[in-house]
Amino acid sequence: MTCTSCSARVERKLNKLDGVNASVNFATESASVEYDPATVDEDKLIGTVRAAGYDAFSLAAKKSDQASRRRRQAKASEEGNLVHDRDIWEKRSIFWVAKNTPSYEPHPSEAKEPFYGRIVVPLIKRMLAAQGIDFTLEGVENLPATGPALLAFNHTGYFDFIFGGTVASLKGHRLVRFMAKKEIFDVPVVGLIMRGMRHISVDRAAGAASLDEAVRSLREGNLVGIFPEATISRAFEIKGLKSGAVRIAAQSGAPLIPVAIWGSQRVWTKDHPRQLGRNHFPVWIKVGSPVDISGTPEEATARLKKAMEALVDEVRTRYEEAYGPFPGGEYWRPVSKGGSAPSLEQAARIDAEEKRRRAERKAAKAAKSAKGPRGLRAVIGRQGVLAKAVKAAKKLAPSKKP
Repeated sequence: MTCTSCSARVERKLNKLDGVNASVNFATESASVEYDPATVDEDKLIGTVRAAGYDAFSLAAKKSDQASRRRRQAKASEEGNLVHDRDIWEKRSIFWVAKNTPSYEPHPSEAKEPFYGRIVVPLIKRMLAAQGIDFTLEGVENLPATGPALLAFNHTGYFDFIFGGTVASLKGHRLVRFMAKKEIFDVPVVGLIMRGMRHISVDRAAGAASLDEAVRSLREGNLVGIFPEATISRAFEIKGLKSGAVRIAAQSGAPLIPVAIWGSQRVWTKDHPRQLGRNHFPVWIKVGSPVDISGTPEEATARLKKAMEALVDEVRTRYEEAYGPFPGGEYWRPVSKGGSAPSLEQAARIDAEEKRRRAERKAAKAAKSAKGPRGLRAVIGRQGVLAKAVKAAKKLAPSKKP
């Protein structure tokens, strides 16, 4: 294009586009275009510039400012993506919640609990805020304001315990007592903290005692958290559930409530490095409606699995709509959603191999422990090598008698 007036007209035309700031170099006949990615489709913008006769041009996304944030919110509302739209969502503590979420009076005892309620939970919230976690919480109204409930969480990452422990804080500062494996309680300082928060130790070799303790905690009016999958799902899909959750709920008379957590696996999960810095990862949690636990434990467990699958799928879909589209191949997304996580079948094989190796290590450690004392006795015992050597030396030693 050689006409300077034509170039000026094109520059003015581009600048009329919302979110675009264009400048034309008349000497080199090239265009430099800044644009707001929240309001401008880059492909259409490139086509517009080329249609104007500019094959030489540069694009640069403008830095987000207050005006562009407002435009993004308006665009999100128009497209049905309601994440953090101030007309629908509001920030309470570290959570984004729907504006129609009611406020609740503090629980008469749990809100005043000195260690867990007034020290641990505030510290956890500060830690999550420091990480920049974009925390969305739905379904708080399904938690009881007082009295017991058994919360059944899906399990995708090591931080599920931390994220799940905060969900009841908006329900009158209630506290969740988690069922956790005994090995955690065996760690000296950690075990002391876990007992101070009145969490429940689960000894897989003596499951009945752990079940009884959970029932007792529920009958005392507590919220108890459980991971029915028992271990982290490497597939990030709901795998086979243990029947303990429905048995505990049936014996205690407490409602069984499914809870879906999505995004925790981006912070820290199996086979992948921790991402504990200020990564601004979004985490979405939704508390579902109570599950019918009538019938046999197997029938109730099947209903729980179906409810958890539906809830996780709903949360995952909203997460994709809110924060996607994602390029594909992400380790933290299931293969059904275009990620690179193993399938349920592949994950089951990995879990089985891990279990086999763990059993071998445990057996080797037990054998070494058993061998150690016997070996020591073989050296210094009454019939050991040293004792025999002393006896032999005494026989060889010259007699002191004249």
